[in-house]
Amino acid sequence: MGSGLYLHLDNAKPHLANTEIIDLGFERLVHPAYSSDLAPSDFFLFGFLKTKLRSSSFVNEEDLFAKVVEILESIPNIDLKKAYDEWIRRLHRCIDNGGNYIE
Repeated sequence: MGSGLYLHLDNAKPHLANTEIIDLGFERLVHPAYSSDLAPSDFFLFGFLKTKLRSSSFVNEEDLFAKVVEILESIPNIDLKKAYDEWIRRLHRCIDNGGNYIE
């Protein structure tokens, strides 16, 4: 039985570390080929982080990591709900398109 924790990433090579994903207790959701901006990390999270980190500099990876954690923990629930609703809308659009590429 699964943990009930799911992770939706695109199919980029750096995201194919399934062993680590499973070790963290997540089940990876299938991502249709060539469907850009379907994963919340692509259409919401990375842009959000980029905006928040703009003009910042860090002495080391630990400082960067701490700042990213701080930013992620500060995301308002309303923004997370909007991202979730948008994800569901995009998934339905992909399903309605037979699993093919969506723009």
